[in-house]
Amino acid sequence: MLLHAGRSSPGLIIVLVALLGGCSQPDRPVDGGGSAPTAAAAAPAAVDAPGARVPFTTLEAEADGTLTNGTRRVMGAPVERSPESEASGYGYVQLERVGDFLEFPQVPAADALVIRHCIPDAPEGGGITATLGLYVNGVRRQSLTLSSRHNWLYGAGKPGENGQGNTPTAFPHVYWDETRLFISGGIRPGDRLRLQKDAGDEASFYRIDLVDVELAGAPLAAPAGALAVTGFGADGGDGKPDTQALRDCIAAAKAQGRPVWIPPGRYLVDASLRLDGVRVQGAGMWHSTLVFTEVPERWTGVFDLAGAGSAVADLAIDGPLVSRKGPLHGFSGFARDWQVRRVWISHTNTAFWMAGDDGVVSACRVRFTYADGININNGSKLTTHRVLVEDNHCRGCGDDSIAILCHQPAAGQKAEDRQTTQVTVRHNTAIAPWWASCCDLAGGEGHVIEDNLFEGAGLVINLPGAYPMQPQGTAVIRRNLLRRCGTGYQDQRRGALWIYAGSTTIDGVVVEDNRIVRPLFKGIDIQGSCAQAIVFRNNRIEAPGMEAVSIGAKAQGSGRFIANQVLDLPAGVTALVNRSASYAVVQEGNSWR
Repeated sequence: MLLHAGRSSPGLIIVLVALLGGCSQPDRPVDGGGSAPTAAAAAPAAVDAPGARVPFTTLEAEADGTLTNGTRRVMGAPVERSPESEASGYGYVQLERVGDFLEFPQVPAADALVIRHCIPDAPEGGGITATLGLYVNGVRRQSLTLSSRHNWLYGAGKPGENGQGNTPTAFPHVYWDETRLFISGGIRPGDRLRLQKDAGDEASFYRIDLVDVELAGAPLAAPAGALAVTGFGADGGDGKPDTQALRDCIAAAKAQGRPVWIPPGRYLVDASLRLDGVRVQGAGMWHSTLVFTEVPERWTGVFDLAGAGSAVADLAIDGPLVSRKGPLHGFSGFARDWQVRRVWISHTNTAFWMAGDDGVVSACRVRFTYADGININNGSKLTTHRVLVEDNHCRGCGDDSIAILCHQPAAGQKAEDRQTTQVTVRHNTAIAPWWASCCDLAGGEGHVIEDNLFEGAGLVINLPGAYPMQPQGTAVIRRNLLRRCGTGYQDQRRGALWIYAGSTTIDGVVVEDNRIVRPLFKGIDIQGSCAQAIVFRNNRIEAPGMEAVSIGAKAQGSGRFIANQVLDLPAGVTALVNRSASYAVVQEGNSWR
């Protein structure tokens, strides 16, 4: 599965969401005491704006309100494997000549910056580094050092997978990476922020997708009673591995029943850190960073969670990977009552590959993974129940940004002994995955996907034969905003909501109160040869590129379509097209009837 990320940009797009609720605060210590909130808990009242509640402002480069003497490039017809199709707004600004600039007027107050960029690869692969000028109110404030080490993959790949080569050849893709940094001296409300190529900035081009600006604030203080990793020999700045010091501190903290404290710094880690009921607290995702320096031989996580009560909060993880072939997760394991809050993860295979009960993934930022962002699954011969995924912001993932998986049981194992149930995915934002989907629901029951913002490849219920899952039982998909979603993978022109019952059944799913805006192709796209029974109620599809609802020739089962609306249907296009003699459509009060 492939890309198509983005949002429309009729003007200067500014995404600024006020912090709401405790789990959205950018710098708060690990929660202590009691069980983690669970998906079984009563759903909160709906909030008007879907998506993650975040402390930063996003400014799109190609938007009309920006100023530039460079080149604005915006995707017209959907095209795969292009910088435009992988950009967050289907567009970007390119700077090539000395003096070319991109300026954002009237920027909010900030002391930290993220730039989503693309500079050339090295001729032989492996990336380059180059500087770019950061100007504030017309004065060059500092030089930004950008890299292309982690992006630029090549090759067509086998059917069903993306090319993963690092040597320049045909079919380049994966154009964008992100760099984060502090702004020297900060910026005040209303300042003008400019990125400019000067004589010493030697890359042949600089493609700018967007910038995030925010007030990162001062580092957090250590929690009461915590053991500091620096007391066990970790330095966080001397360039030497800190793995053993971190492990020693974790072991002592477990023995004494105390939390682990990671002060500000960059700590080098070359092996997994196992947490068995231990709480780890950093000084904030802008201040405490674990840099994983080695590509492991076996699948592991930077943090491998086990036992009951493990928790990690307020730090960043940066991996060493340069393709999907590296077996490294940000977090892995099977645990109970586990929590991960306000962690920034980039350059790993997945950010989360987690199984277990009563877990929370909250207010995390996932940036440029080579595979899934947040994957909640039932692992190998395991079960997973009651997990909450909330207020996370995922951008540039190399597979599903968020996934719920329920694998088939192993030989001799009962299906009920290997289940994934009651996973709630709410108030998350997933933007610009360059492969697969923004959100993938694949098996199990009792799931809720609500109040999310998806821009790019869209939302899927995907049950393929290549990755056998258990049947998809009860689930509610509601109040999500799908904006400019869909993929042209292998010219299939998949819909913003793509439903594929390819290897097993779908029964008991309700899709209601969702808004699908300007899908590239179809709005709702029903495929697969196994039986499915879904209720579609009060959904709104606006300006689809093709038919609003499409039912494939092999589809089996039935769909109840109740009080759905279609607006701005293309001329000569039918709202609902059913190509299957084996799929029954029941309609009540839809706008096209």
